[in-house]
Amino acid sequence: MKADADPETRAADLDLADELTDGRLVHVPDAGHCVLRDEYEAAYVELRTFLRRLSFDADY
Repeated sequence: MKADADPETRAADLDLADELTDGRLVHVPDAGHCVLRDEYEAAYVELRTFLRRLSFDADY
């Protein structure tokens, strides 16, 4: 998870994230440096989604 950013920074971040073999990058709208503090609900949803994916992948 990353803080919200301008379009150029988002594009650069997404280019770097393309190098991840098994992951993804999520920019949380309106979040600053401390994503969980700034936008708890949105960050929590993303975190739960990530943990569910880990659990699902571990079952196979």
